[in-house]
Order: sequence, then structure tokens, then C-alpha cells
Amino acid sequence: MKRKTIEVEEIKKRANDFMRNGYFNAEQRKIIQSFVEAILMDTGNYKGFNYNYWLDKGYDEWVAAGQPDFPEKYKYLGDQSQVTFY
Repeated sequence: MKRKTIEVEEIKKRANDFMRNGYFNAEQRKIIQSFVEAILMDTGNYKGFNYNYWLDKGYDEWVAAGQPDFPEKYKYLGDQSQVTFY
């Protein structure tokens, strides 16, 4: 028998993988991001997100630069279409 449902956690995991795999351009990632955010919010599972570049090295670069405020902080966030959902 085919499964008719998928766990929200699995959708989030797949979306996070899609955001990192490099197969999608920025516009496609924004569509995925909006779609997954809606699913997470509608099901009460939204816990926020963070930018992949920030998680990987942007934060360390920002600290090394003296933790500048916005608007300079934006350059340490990286591509804002590449996110990880919590």
C-alpha cells in the first residue's frame, strides 16, 4: 500500500537539503522557502531559520570584523535565498 502522507519534519529536511545542494537558483530557492515556511506555519512547526553562509562562516567573519551593525552586517549573511529551517 502506498503511503498517503509525509511527515512535516521530512519536508523540512528535504528543503534544507535543497537549499544546500546547488541545483537550484536563487529564485527557485525563494519559492521553496516560501512554500516550506507556509507548511511549517500552517502546521504549527515553524521555529525560524538562519542563513547558510552565516551558519557556515559569516558569523565568524562578522565577529572578526568587530561585529558591525546593519547595513554592513548584511554582507556577512550571504545569499539570503539559502537558508536552513529549524
